[in-house]
Amino acid sequence: MPAVAALGYLRLKPDALAVATEHVQRLLPSTDPALRTAAIRALGRMGAVKAAPALARRAADAAKRLDRARKDGVSTAVRDAADELAAALVAVARLRAEGAAALARARLSDPSATLRAAAVEALGTLGRDQADRIEPALRDPDRRVWTAAAEALGRMGPSALPALAHAARVARPDDPELWAALARALDETGSPEAVPALTLLLTRSSAEAAAAVALGRIGTKEAAAALLASLSRPDFAGRAEALDALGGLGTSGTGPAIAAELTRDSAEVRAAAARALGRLRHDTAGGRLEALRSDYDGRVRRAAVEALSKLPMSRVAR
Repeated sequence: MPAVAALGYLRLKPDALAVATEHVQRLLPSTDPALRTAAIRALGRMGAVKAAPALARRAADAAKRLDRARKDGVSTAVRDAADELAAALVAVARLRAEGAAALARARLSDPSATLRAAAVEALGTLGRDQADRIEPALRDPDRRVWTAAAEALGRMGPSALPALAHAARVARPDDPELWAALARALDETGSPEAVPALTLLLTRSSAEAAAAVALGRIGTKEAAAALLASLSRPDFAGRAEALDALGGLGTSGTGPAIAAELTRDSAEVRAAAARALGRLRHDTAGGRLEALRSDYDGRVRRAAVEALSKLPMSRVAR
């Protein structure tokens, strides 16, 4: 079985792909449900387009078996059929098989979180026009489902921003992991229009660091302003990431606020501030950076030495 799974990660040339497709397809009627599921996943990852009709049939067959198993109350059969159907939903979507979207949409409200997550992943694979159908999954109670939704929407780029921004505004206050997932998804869009939503997430527990990194990558003046403002919050948990982001942006006028972070209790923050000042070549901080050369933490000492090497020699000498 590991060998079958590994085939899905190989970049096969056309001739080799044809041979591998033929061999893996022979495993689809296997009596071993785990082997069937592994074969389905491999064919989807391989891009075995010729196997798409066979996989669509396997999806329909797995759906029927799942319904029967649920009626009969056979838990093992339910699990096996759900796993196989989940693999098939994603595989047929990757191969753009006819009816793939309909198969996925039919499972968005399935009792199985495994199937709901697979349906979301499949729709995300099919393209940007599925964003509206994926967005409600961000409010699913199961982590696997909303994680799949956030990742799928992030890959869609700017077209998914309205859905992600809305989710950031209404996300449950008791779900910090969702906030972090939304920050990463907004980062993935790479759009300056994500700045307002990311600025909001800068104030959300567990999302501060991811939001700070995303704002640094977007790099607009608005992003820099949001990062700078966040430093004034005593409880801000993404301080080191925000400092690194500000250093990378090189926005003028941020040096004094960054230099003030050199005295923080956190060694990680002190090191990040030193790195940022070095990138900005903020020479008026030379004296404070010189003092950090004797900091008890090696990371801070190294960051200070590196920053000082980037400053004008006249400033360093003072």
